[in-house]
Amino acid sequence: MNRAALTTLALAAALAPAAARAGARTVVVAIGNDVGNAGEVMLRFAERDAEAFGALLRRLGGVRPEDMVVVTGGNADDVRGVLDDVAARLAKEGGEADTALIVYYSGHADATGLHLTDSVLPYDELEARVTEARAGARVLLLDSCRSGGVTRVKGARPAEAFDLRLDTHLEVEGLAVLTSSTATEDSQESDELGGSFFTHHLLGGLRGAADADHDGRVTLSEVHAYVYRNTLRSSGRTEQLQHPTYAYDMRGRGELVLTRLTDAHGGRLRLAESDTYLIRSGGEGGALVLEVHPEGPDARVSLPPGRYFVQQRRPDHFVETEIELAPGREVVLADQPHRAYAYAHLVRKGGAAMSQSVFALATAETSALDGGGLMPGATLRWAAEFPWLTLGLRGHFGRREDTLDGLERVTQTFGADVSVEHVVDLPVLSLSLGVLAGGRYAMQTFETQLDADDRRAFTGGFGVQAAVERALGERFALRLEGGPYTQILRVATNRNGAESTANTTSRLTFWLGFGVGGRF
Repeated sequence: MNRAALTTLALAAALAPAAARAGARTVVVAIGNDVGNAGEVMLRFAERDAEAFGALLRRLGGVRPEDMVVVTGGNADDVRGVLDDVAARLAKEGGEADTALIVYYSGHADATGLHLTDSVLPYDELEARVTEARAGARVLLLDSCRSGGVTRVKGARPAEAFDLRLDTHLEVEGLAVLTSSTATEDSQESDELGGSFFTHHLLGGLRGAADADHDGRVTLSEVHAYVYRNTLRSSGRTEQLQHPTYAYDMRGRGELVLTRLTDAHGGRLRLAESDTYLIRSGGEGGALVLEVHPEGPDARVSLPPGRYFVQQRRPDHFVETEIELAPGREVVLADQPHRAYAYAHLVRKGGAAMSQSVFALATAETSALDGGGLMPGATLRWAAEFPWLTLGLRGHFGRREDTLDGLERVTQTFGADVSVEHVVDLPVLSLSLGVLAGGRYAMQTFETQLDADDRRAFTGGFGVQAAVERALGERFALRLEGGPYTQILRVATNRNGAESTANTTSRLTFWLGFGVGGRF
């Protein structure tokens, strides 16, 4: 049995006559097709989006199974047949004033119509069929390339649609059309989101993130405002911006309610501030379920029961929380145990390929020379930070004046080191441990009445370094570092202006540095 035949059987069952019932109701036709016309790339998420759309409407919108038709893989004639059957059923059952019709499409399109398995359904025909249906309110949702032709703009790619639940009677009537981009834009899919930007934010808004007035009801106008802003924000990370479009001819006393956050079988998550939230199923490495940016504080989103990993992205840090949602229960995110991280830590958690940092530190180091005491100095450190290790390069200068055996001497050092370290990020601090090696150029001059030549020499060294960092906002941090350092050098002693025998030796020194830096 071919795919179209399977679709026809599903439609026959879904469109079986239903007993007339009192009160408002919604009839939904969700169409998804991964296959367009010849030469068009196969889509990955269109049919999945249509199925997910239907599931969301049944769960949050109260749409009954007999009022839900999902068509996947059909051609233009299959879709015409479904729309005709739905229109005939609505005409037979009556109740136009209390009935809403939602038609959703996810797949290929151009400026003139939908592309359905080597066939085209023109926008004019689609709009006419939806408009002429015996329903008080009609909503047409198009997420497909160039789909905005139906609103005199062009559109999208895979998407999902509204879940429309009405009160005891319909308070609005007319036609509303929402598409995912304008005439000059393509809509964009995301592998991480498992669908299009438009669809992902549409679903997040319908789950509650678009509920600006926190009344537990998501309306058409709230969804449009939420989807527009967040689709534009997400596409701003790519080469081309994407602007969803909205055209409507609605009349009535109230708003068109799309979803209600009263799912007895699901759980609710109460968010905190109006930040961006990344919600993953399972644990930290789970699939991204939602990226939401609620309209205000204390927003609620409805999710299926289960375990979730939530990252709240604040202006100067991000917070990670693991939660468990139970059926019919609400979890307040702010009350759960959580971990806070500065954005400097993000690269080491796998959030980017590399970041760079520069620190300026004041240092003190024990001398490798007899009787040298502490040598103050300064260090400039640059580092490339990767998820598992940090590579550093530092330049060092030190200077000390002292007296040895009656001779006044000035010792100066110029050095460079390379380092490799591993960093562990804790909620408040970052700890690191590594090794370093390098070389130094040392100069020593003497003040004496006798002859005492200036000394110049290159030395090598290696050591171990440990460091602690404390973030100061998003980009800046304090750093304390230090450790043992072994220097290999030639040493000679001046006695009464005369040099004794010089030899090569190694000396163990210790150093400590403290300073401030930033990441970019």
